[in-house]
Amino acid sequence: MLFANPNLAMGLKFIYIFIWGVIVIAIPFIIAAIEATAYRALMDKSKATEISNPV
Repeated sequence: MLFANPNLAMGLKFIYIFIWGVIVIAIPFIIAAIEATAYRALMDKSKATEISNPV
């Protein structure tokens, strides 16, 4: 009978929605950080971006 008290139930629902909102907002930033790190690592190893000096 945890949810017998409506105030407690509404409080838990608010916390649940708030946590999911934070997660949904944070996921794109986390993905962007992972992609930026991978891109930087790939570009550091790539020789295709080096400009050769034509003589």
